[in-house]
Amino acid sequence: IIMASFGKNIINRHGSRVFWLLYLGGAISGGLCMQMFRPNNSIAFIIGAGPAVTSLLTFYGLSNLHQTIFFFAIPIKMWIILAFIGISALTEPSKKDFGGMLTGLLVYQLFKIRM
Repeated sequence: IIMASFGKNIINRHGSRVFWLLYLGGAISGGLCMQMFRPNNSIAFIIGAGPAVTSLLTFYGLSNLHQTIFFFAIPIKMWIILAFIGISALTEPSKKDFGGMLTGLLVYQLFKIRM
């Protein structure tokens, strides 16, 4: 649901290259962060799109900080959603969503510098 709604807006505003940069970059950085923060340095495999979707949501949220999102019919500002995602990404043991957030933040900063 998140990728369909926010991803479509990212593609319409910035193009499909930025979408794929965020999606694949978030997936790769999520896997790298997971490997870096593993306690016993063993190799682990990650399956899922969590870090990639976190990257898309972070980029969209930073681009639209004061937009109101309806979450189960409750209006919430985007910056509040980003705060919850940030806390969740920093407190999860595997840190894979932290990698996704970093990708979204870095791509946002690159676009901010270009504009």
